[in-house]
Formats: sequence, structure tokens, C-alpha cells
Amino acid sequence: MKGHRLLYANLLLLLVLAGSAVLGGCTQPAKTPEPARPPAARPTPVQKAQPAQPAQTFGDELLKNASFEQGTPEKIEAWTVLPATVGTLEQTGAADGAACLRLAANPKKGYGTLQQPIDLPPGSQGKTIKAQVLIKGAKAKQAGLALLVKSGDKETRLAQADTSGAADWETLSATAEAPQLAVGETLLFRVMVRPGVKAPILVDNASARLSK
Repeated sequence: MKGHRLLYANLLLLLVLAGSAVLGGCTQPAKTPEPARPPAARPTPVQKAQPAQPAQTFGDELLKNASFEQGTPEKIEAWTVLPATVGTLEQTGAADGAACLRLAANPKKGYGTLQQPIDLPPGSQGKTIKAQVLIKGAKAKQAGLALLVKSGDKETRLAQADTSGAADWETLSATAEAPQLAVGETLLFRVMVRPGVKAPILVDNASARLSK
């Protein structure tokens, strides 16, 4: 009887050990990996507003008789009308004021040219010089405005603006850096009319000013 109990105990021990081995060999179910999260978006940098650039200001008028109010019909004070040009003062049709200039080119002698030298004050080099004039009656590129440096027969053009063909008064504007003039050089403000333009062109309110 004692032998049976011992056998029974051994069998029970074997069953317990076998069960532990079975349970120990069972694999745990694999965990489902969490989906990868996209990286957090970086905040958009705020663009700082740029300070507004101050408007460029210009000084006093450098031209004389800029509105063509002074002189006689055939002699315009402070202005030079070159030989190939027909230029007379008109008492009607001005943009403003009492008079304007009637300008035409002699078709056999080339460009019609009206000009005036500009006296630059000391310390002008490097500043901006702005030239303007009102022109009426010119088709596209029939007339123009120019700033140039003249030395003897040599001319260096600094800036130019041509008419676009506007029906009414048209403002031409040209800007350039004020040059350092050598001995014998002159800065000129010039209005030109191309040869072959039959209709006379009206000119008014010329201007040349230096930036402050």
C-alpha cells in the first residue's frame, strides 16, 4: 500500500512538472505596434514688416525761366535754340501760366534742339538730379528729354526719356547721378524733336532739381 502511494506521488509530481513546462513554453501574443506619428509641424516664422523707405525729396529749381514766361517770341530768356530748330514763345495753349514754347525741327538740318546749362552747387556729386518737362503734340518717340555732359564736340548722355504719344500734355522724367564735372565740361538739360516731324510741339514746365 505504501508502494502505491509513493508511485502515485511520483506520477502527480511528473504531471505537475509537465504542466509547468507546457505553460512555460506558451508564447505571448505579439503586441500590435502603434502607428508612427508624423513629426509636429514647425511654426511658420513670422515675417517682420520692413520699414517704409522715406520718399526722396528734391531741392530748389536749377533751371532759369523754367516755365518759358520770360522773353520775346523769338528770344527765350536763358534758353538756347540751336540753328536746326524753330522755337517761339506761344501766349496760348500753355499747360499753366501765360506762355509755353512752340518747338519744331527744320527737316533739312536735323534735330530741333532746345537746351540750357545746369549750374550744380558745391557738394552735388553723387546726389540724384531729376529732370522733367511737359510736352504736347508729339507721337511716340518724336520728342525727348535728355541730361548730358558736353565737352567740346563730345557729348555723354546720362539719362533720356522719350514721348509715348499721349494725346494731351505728357510728363517726361529722367534721373541721373550728378557727375563731377571736369574743367571744360557742362551739364545740359535738353529737349529734342526728331527731324521730319511736321506738326509743332508744345513744351512747358521744364525742371531740374537735386536730391537733398
